[in-house]
Amino acid sequence: RASELNRGHEAVRLNLGLALQEQNRIPDALNQLREAVRLQPMHAEAHFALALASLLSGDFETGFREYEWRWQCKDFSTVPRDFGKPVWDGSDAMGRTILLHAEQGWGDTLQFIRYAQFVAARGAKVIVEAPLPLMRIVNTAPGVDRVVARGEAWPEFDVHASLMSLPRILGTRVESIPAQVPYLFPLGRPPRALAREPGVRNVGLVWAGGPAHKKDHLRSVKFAEMSALLQTPGCRFHSLQVGPRAGDCADAAARGAIVDLAPSLGDFFDTALQMQQLDLVISIDTAVAHLAGALGVPVWILIPFTPDWRWGTTGATSAWYPTAKLFRQKTRGDWSSVIADVARELAAG
Repeated sequence: RASELNRGHEAVRLNLGLALQEQNRIPDALNQLREAVRLQPMHAEAHFALALASLLSGDFETGFREYEWRWQCKDFSTVPRDFGKPVWDGSDAMGRTILLHAEQGWGDTLQFIRYAQFVAARGAKVIVEAPLPLMRIVNTAPGVDRVVARGEAWPEFDVHASLMSLPRILGTRVESIPAQVPYLFPLGRPPRALAREPGVRNVGLVWAGGPAHKKDHLRSVKFAEMSALLQTPGCRFHSLQVGPRAGDCADAAARGAIVDLAPSLGDFFDTALQMQQLDLVISIDTAVAHLAGALGVPVWILIPFTPDWRWGTTGATSAWYPTAKLFRQKTRGDWSSVIADVARELAAG
């Protein structure tokens, strides 16, 4: 109604577009967001919202171009930083040292570290700055010469780029997503050896993401709901959950319904080694799902009604991860039917 009363107000258009996107009405949302940008060409939040809706619709050219407006949004999760060197624009990289730096969540880094090998293939030496829990696993990605921790002094470099800007810089489209897996190669003894029995599948579970995520209340599942899977015959379940929700499975672990691996998981490298012993990982949309996909481990991902842009709006497959299968909410907030679908498929073998 507000948009009808004031058709020239860009903030109304932006908010209507965001509301429509939350309803999965993406074409309608795009119309409103494009109009918001037309009315106020310097409105960073409108551009960023247009980026996310465009990416969700599969328009990567528009989406990744508009995605650069994220740095000008007041409430963007990553603070813009001054690296003291030029941003790499995709020009000749031969003989240059490029610093690739992580931003946003851990899953974002795990998804986009795949691009390091393509930067290196252009003749560059690639240094990656990553959060401490990701350092060891990122160091296994092809093309990475060195990894430094966030806050550590950088070695000398010529240009820099955010990992999440690389799809734009390298011209990624839906049809050209570099989806070859695995692209992470951890080697070593897993923190905890898992027993293997003929006819029994080892299945990892993750039910919660980081609570600081703005939409964690939409993507995370209560363990009580996820525990419905524990009755599936022919499966041995293992918790890969870490963080404040790791203890949710304590009662189930005490009665032997699930093996709690959290005490053995110091960082993502440990999780990766543990995950490589599993036959399947079932996870919400969080970093562990990206790790499984990057390792080429079969992973079933529970997707909320309003999906993150990288999962698209329909379908059970992922263009980013060939070994992933997506289970989507059909009604906002309804995880019980999603978990029932997962349980049926799991029981079917």
